Amino acid sequence: MDGKARKWFKGLPNNTIPSWEEMECLFIQKWGEKRNHGYSLTKFNAIKKKSDETVVEFVKRFNKLYNSFPVEIKPLPAGAKITFAGDFESNFGFTLREIRSPTLDQIQTNALEIEANLVAAGKAPETAYLRQGKGKDGILSKSSIG
Repeated sequence: MDGKARKWFKGLPNNTIPSWEEMECLFIQKWGEKRNHGYSLTKFNAIKKKSDETVVEFVKRFNKLYNSFPVEIKPLPAGAKITFAGDFESNFGFTLREIRSPTLDQIQTNALEIEANLVAAGKAPETAYLRQGKGKDGILSKSSIG
């Protein structure tokens, strides 16, 4: 960083930004292009998992968009959870909604587990992302994939 951006960054109080994602969001809010938030909300409400996209890839794309909203217009977590569950093809989304996860993080973890179960049953191909996401015990976890 140079110039005003560097001065802004150095002026941030120590230990106030707990993650890289929050740093990225703050930086974009301060220095990124100014967006039409109505367009961003429309894009968020229309987001769908692509057929050639793994759940891991989709979770990352979903969270990047969700975390890019300024606090004042960010969809509530309950609404984000509903949007997330509706972003999958019908059978997958139905299974995900039936679990009734209490949080966005939990519904995303459940989506990873459903995909892993489909792979284990031979109903979906195993991807490099799934193999990388498994811990030493062979169990897939959201935290092991970022």
